[in-house]
Amino acid sequence: DWSSAVCSSDLRWKEIQAAASAADRARQTTQEIEKADMRDLLIARKAIAAQRRESSPHAKLASLYRHRAWSLRALAGVVGAGMLWSAVNVQQNIAPTGPTDPLFWFSYLLEAMISVCLVIIMIGTSKVSEWEVLDSRGQVVAAELALLSLTVGLNTYPYIQAGNWYDVAVHAVAPVMIGVALLIHEAVSSRYGMAIARATEQVRDLPDPA
Repeated sequence: DWSSAVCSSDLRWKEIQAAASAADRARQTTQEIEKADMRDLLIARKAIAAQRRESSPHAKLASLYRHRAWSLRALAGVVGAGMLWSAVNVQQNIAPTGPTDPLFWFSYLLEAMISVCLVIIMIGTSKVSEWEVLDSRGQVVAAELALLSLTVGLNTYPYIQAGNWYDVAVHAVAPVMIGVALLIHEAVSSRYGMAIARATEQVRDLPDPA
C-alpha cells in the first residue's frame, strides 16, 4: 500500500545517505593518510639533504665561511656599541658644560681617534692572520694596550678623582668590552682561518658539487 511504499522509500534514502556519508569519511581518511605520507616524505627528503650537506666537504667549508662572517660582524657590533658609549661618556667628562664649550665637539674627535686606531688594528689583524703573518705582534699588542688604557682612563678619571669606585667600574665596562671583543676577534679570525685552510685542502682535489 501507499504508506508501506513511503516507508520503504525513506529507508532507502537513509541508506543512500548513510552510504554517502561513509564514502565521504573514507575519502577524507584516505586524503589525510596521503597528506601525512607526503609530509613524512618531504621531511625524509629534507633530512637526507641535511645529512648530505653535513657530510659534504664543500658544505663544511661554506659553513665555516658563514660562521666566521657572522661572528666577526657580531664582534664588530660589540666594538661599535662600546665606542659610541665611550665617545658620549668621554664628551661628558671633558666638556660637561654643554654645546657652548668648544671642547664639547672636539671631545668626540678625541675618542674617534682612539676608536679608528683600534678598528684599524682589528681589521688588519683579521686580514693578515689569513696569511699567517705574525710579524710585529708585540708592537700591535702594545698599541692595543696603550689605546685601551687611554680610553679607560678618559672614561673613568673623574670618578677616580672623586673616589667613587662604583662609577669607575660602571664607566669602565664599555672600554673593557672593546678590549675583550678585540681579543675574541683576533682569536676567532685565527681559529677560523686555520679551519678554513684545512677544509680548503680537503676539497681542493674534489669535483665541484653539481
